Amino acid sequence: AGTPIRGALSDWASVVNLAIGTEQTAHTVFPGVFAKGRLDPATALLLACIEPPKGGSAVLDYACGAGVIGGWLLRRDPTLTLTQLDADAIAAEAASINVKEAHTIVGASLHAVPAGIQYDCIVSNPPIHVGTSRDYGVLRDLVSMSPKRLKPRGKLWVVVQRQAQLEPLLRSRFSRVAIASEDARFRVWVAS
Repeated sequence: AGTPIRGALSDWASVVNLAIGTEQTAHTVFPGVFAKGRLDPATALLLACIEPPKGGSAVLDYACGAGVIGGWLLRRDPTLTLTQLDADAIAAEAASINVKEAHTIVGASLHAVPAGIQYDCIVSNPPIHVGTSRDYGVLRDLVSMSPKRLKPRGKLWVVVQRQAQLEPLLRSRFSRVAIASEDARFRVWVAS
């Protein structure tokens, strides 16, 4: 007997019932892609404070993982045009299953998005670890490249651990920078 061989990626998929505030939504996940089958505290903090983009806005969910943030925004306003970007092909596959209406791109930075495309809003809970080592490369790339990818008056929403020294980098790239929310562990920044 034993465990049957799983030859296709779909054989590894499982569905979790994800609670976001008072909302319950079925979410397809793969091993290693999602925060133990539940909403992580940083994403919950971001979703609790983000100002939903105005109707018809173009939104980028950067380092989208399984598509939680972008999917939540799109459920609030189906007129949004959503792009999801993640460096992990399996995470991008989960995101494309969970948010079928979005355009999903596999790529490690904004260079993966075709030139000239700009957004009204970029949202992210970027990874800050490679394995067990802390690495702010993805976060630095996001902040450095975002101004050229945002439309005039566009906003970057990003949630990070409080110890991440993000403010100097944000202020070097954006004219308006504010803390939208924070708790003992995480801080949500909004920049425009």
